[in-house]
Amino acid sequence: MKPLPSISPSPASIPWNLLDAHLPDTASALGTAACPAAPRSGLRQRQTARRAEILRQTRILLGQEGYEAFSIRRVAHNCDMAPQTVYNLVGDRDELLGAAICQHVRAMIDVAQAHAGPAGFFMSLADLLWRHGIKHGAYSQAVLRALFSFPSEPADTVRLMTCGLLRNVLDQQAAEGRLRERVDTTLLAHSMQALIVHTGLSWAPGGGEETALRRQLVSGIGFLLLGALRTSARTPVEDWMDQVLSPAQPAAAPGPRIV
Repeated sequence: MKPLPSISPSPASIPWNLLDAHLPDTASALGTAACPAAPRSGLRQRQTARRAEILRQTRILLGQEGYEAFSIRRVAHNCDMAPQTVYNLVGDRDELLGAAICQHVRAMIDVAQAHAGPAGFFMSLADLLWRHGIKHGAYSQAVLRALFSFPSEPADTVRLMTCGLLRNVLDQQAAEGRLRERVDTTLLAHSMQALIVHTGLSWAPGGGEETALRRQLVSGIGFLLLGALRTSARTPVEDWMDQVLSPAQPAAAPGPRIV
């Protein structure tokens, strides 16, 4: 069997500030920098620019006002458009939320994979989710609430897209010989997606400590991975879990809480 590819860079070495640079909006949904002005010619280009600004403003308002208070009218006002224009370009309220969240989730997964590759992807994603939840707590909480409040179709779109992206990475790991034979990557991706959502949902309302969230994500994702990986591929994951979950690990400095 050919040697397994090394994991590089490690989660600790990933430049986390690049998340904000790679996401579709400045400061991961809470930024205020406007999108470039729509070009004066070309209907398709103008529509693309308008749609990008609509999705950006959707995430900003979702983080500022929460799921329940969110409305197309507020998005339209912030975009200096008529509500009907927003509806024509993206859809109704839930379709709009679903599209904005899908775009954001895809960007987070792309960042984790670009800076860790398939082998270290899930380790990096766990820390990425942790850091993002701490930095943008209100937005993360609103997204989780939206996923459990949507009508079935928009919520299913987000979940299926997320599971598909996770499964793609697992399939890459299987192709590299890291996974045991007959591991169901679709089922494993669904399990990981459900674990991430439920971990965040149970943690967010109480504004738990940031260290606790990290430990929950690492232990949950780590144990799912260990059950699927070949023995020869487990050492990096075991070392990662030991590092994060060790009782001797210094406590993280107090950080912002999700309220």
